[in-house]
Amino acid sequence: MTPEEAIRELQEHGKLPARVEYEDGTIIECRLALSTRGRLIRMFPRKRKYGTGLGPGVKDITLDIPPQRTPAQEYVTHLRRLRNYVARFGDPRAWEDYRTQLAAITEGQLAAFEGEDCRSWYEAWERAPAHGLPRIERFESTTLRTCGAPPRVIEGIKEAFGEREFSTSWRGTYDCTASGSFGADGQYRAWLSLEYQGCANGHYYLLISDHQAVFVEDD
Repeated sequence: MTPEEAIRELQEHGKLPARVEYEDGTIIECRLALSTRGRLIRMFPRKRKYGTGLGPGVKDITLDIPPQRTPAQEYVTHLRRLRNYVARFGDPRAWEDYRTQLAAITEGQLAAFEGEDCRSWYEAWERAPAHGLPRIERFESTTLRTCGAPPRVIEGIKEAFGEREFSTSWRGTYDCTASGSFGADGQYRAWLSLEYQGCANGHYYLLISDHQAVFVEDD
């Protein structure tokens, strides 16, 4: 493809592995990306942000474009990432029911669901329970530090998490609140809300440890 065609593909897909052929016969295999000015650059090895221009004389570019996933495959990808993240970072003192539900998901269930002919994410979301899978909005994670929590807040949550009730707020990009408590069933659960300043709407997470959280819903 031409450089112009490659730019359009990268605008959609982000960084991609590529094979760049020059008019003098030189061939370079690299990762291509777009600069802040929208120009093609090849990324330096093992660097995520830095690269250099392709230079003149580009004859052809071949991009390794990943195959487009179906809505069911996309749903499974997010669900698998959620399951693995909670298994890795979830505190055993909190969200016992939630952790148990995710841990019970098998690769067989996920593989079977990937074959479902869903026309949209919403349709996959609707069909998931029929396969013994939970309904999720998407996988996304964050941390207290990423949300701008001051050190004193982070330390306070660390001391209280899994042991006693707490509720604390701070202002960053959002109006942030973290809380935790024991339910009537004796299980400890904790939450993190990121609300637009001055509004009661925003992004809501489950605080699965004293620092990590996973997305639940937008409101």
